[in-house]
Amino acid sequence: KASATAHQAEINELVESLPIACTHFDALRFFAADAKPLNTVQPTPSRENQAILEQPGCVHANMDLFKYALQLFPHLPADLLADTLQLAIAARTLDMRASPYDLSQYASDRLDLSPICIESSAGRRHYQTL
Repeated sequence: KASATAHQAEINELVESLPIACTHFDALRFFAADAKPLNTVQPTPSRENQAILEQPGCVHANMDLFKYALQLFPHLPADLLADTLQLAIAARTLDMRASPYDLSQYASDRLDLSPICIESSAGRRHYQTL
């Protein structure tokens, strides 16, 4: 079982102290009920307005590229499908590293799962460089 990198009180304080601007419909679906009203994006993200609201750097949008490429395969080059898979893996890895759990025990030579502690300013700056 993965241990937490931050206490729940720290996580709550961070969420309540910074503006939340989540534009990705699938990510927003997993927000805790109390956190949903904290999202500053209007209109509320939905499938219908996803193409308009989506942020290019959104980790979840980058993971979705593989899903869409897979739906289009075999009508697109296999190397493009492979590129979107690599991007999805990198995006998911970043997403897991920035979670409030220390997953480093599951790391390998090919998979860096060291925590990115986004509850600190330094951690958020580090996240932005990746």
